[in-house]
Amino acid sequence: MTTNSKLINQLIIKRQIIDDVFFDFCIDRGKRMFTYFNQNSFNIFYENNDYRQILDSFNVYQEGIGLFLALRFLKIKEAERIDATEVHEKMIKSLISKNEKIIFIGGRFEENELFRRCKIAKLNLEYYHHGYFDLNGIDDLVQNLNSKDAKFILIGMGTPKQELLAYKLSSFFTDKKIICIGNFMNYFLGYQKRAPKLLRVLQLEWFYRFLQDPYRLFKRYILGIPVFFWRVFKLKLNNDKLLQ
Repeated sequence: MTTNSKLINQLIIKRQIIDDVFFDFCIDRGKRMFTYFNQNSFNIFYENNDYRQILDSFNVYQEGIGLFLALRFLKIKEAERIDATEVHEKMIKSLISKNEKIIFIGGRFEENELFRRCKIAKLNLEYYHHGYFDLNGIDDLVQNLNSKDAKFILIGMGTPKQELLAYKLSSFFTDKKIICIGNFMNYFLGYQKRAPKLLRVLQLEWFYRFLQDPYRLFKRYILGIPVFFWRVFKLKLNNDKLLQ
C-alpha cells in the first residue's frame, strides 16, 4: 500500500515543524497551500480519488486524537497530539500581527456581521464569498479574487471540498497562499462555542461536536470512527513500510 506510505511520510507530525513550515509558507518558500489531516480526512483519502491525487501539493499536518493514536499504533513514536483549532488560531494571530489582508471563502455568513466581527478580532478581511457553489463554475470567483490585494486565502468548506477548491485556485494565482481551515471561523469569531475545556482535555471534543449536530456528523463519527480504526488495523496487518 505505497500510497498510504507516501501519505504518512508526508504528514507533519510535530508542532514545531508546523511553525517552521508556516514561516517558510509566509515568506514564499515551499508549497503555497496548507491543510490538516485527521480521522475523517483519512477515510475520505480512501474513498475520494480526486482528493487523494492532490494532497502532494499541500503542506499537510496530522490532527486530532484519532490520527494521533493511529500513528502511535503504527509505531510512529515522534507524533505529537495536535489540535487544528489551536494551529489555525496561531496562524491567524500571526497574520493579524502583520496586518495581512485576508480573503475568506466558506460558510454562509451575513456579510455586514462577518466584517463587524472580523474588525473586533482585528482580522483584516478584504473579501468574503460564501461556500455554497459548484467547484466547476469558479470563473467569477477567480476574477473577483484576482482584483484583490490580499495574499492569503482562507477556505472553510470542509474536506475534501476545501482542498479541491484550493487546488483549483492555485492554478490561477502565483501570488496568493491558501490555508484550509474547516469550521475554524465559527469558533474564532464567536459564532459557535468550543467544547468545555474538560472535554477537550479528555479528548472528547469530537463527541461534543456530534451532540451539537448529530444528523450531519453521524456518518463522520459513529460510522466513520470504526471504519477508520479497521483501516489502520489493516495497515498494521499488511506490514506496510510506513517509514521507508
